[in-house]
Amino acid sequence: MYRDGLGDQKIPGVTNPYVYVGSWKTMFGWHKEDMDLYSINYVHHGKSKFWYGVDLRDNAKFENFMNKAFPEAQKKCGEFVRHKTTLVQPKVLIENGIRVVKNVHNENEFMISRAAAYHSGFNFGFNIAEAVNFALKDWLTIGPNVNYCKCIDFSVSIDMKNFYLTLGLNPKDYMEVISDDESEETIPSSEKLTPVSATPSPEVVKKAVKSKLKLKLPQKIFQTERIYRNIQSVIDTSDWINRIEVSKSILPKTFNS
Repeated sequence: MYRDGLGDQKIPGVTNPYVYVGSWKTMFGWHKEDMDLYSINYVHHGKSKFWYGVDLRDNAKFENFMNKAFPEAQKKCGEFVRHKTTLVQPKVLIENGIRVVKNVHNENEFMISRAAAYHSGFNFGFNIAEAVNFALKDWLTIGPNVNYCKCIDFSVSIDMKNFYLTLGLNPKDYMEVISDDESEETIPSSEKLTPVSATPSPEVVKKAVKSKLKLKLPQKIFQTERIYRNIQSVIDTSDWINRIEVSKSILPKTFNS
């Protein structure tokens, strides 16, 4: 029924499914679905997927964390998390009071993400999966309040007023007029991030290598260029001295909680 609200509009991933071919070490960064829609994912063949999700009650807290952890990205695009290039270790989120759930997605099983739910994950090996977005009745009140990325040409957006009219619904029943003051989210001053420390000095690392001790180093934000995409990560750097190439060692170490 709700598909009819789009008329003749064709949206990849929304009006027709995507097929994903995964392999070991491939992953998808934290994001919400286009227009905060629901999604359903089915593994047709191969190894399992592993999913992490943010409790819907902690969405605002998660967004506050991301904006503070990646201020430069946030300045460039207020919806930078939708780029799917940001990786944050789940235990870092938990340490900052953000509830996280996880699940294993096996072959011949479905995985459904709820509307407006942040999620990420990785593959245990080669697999073939299919995914598409969909909407349920509760999404009708979510859609009008969704922001979308405006810095890329293929960003998905839906004219919600036209969507309602096409379905024969009254837009006023779902779309609320919010003033600028009301739309600004108030973040309690008590909600502070775990400090992100700088890299330890070369002298400290050299001393640790000589003594063959395993340092418990602070968390650090790594940024690396991989296949024309900026992958940003907040990861545990306890084995930092063993990392010769961040672009290679970052992947298997990111999701180990």
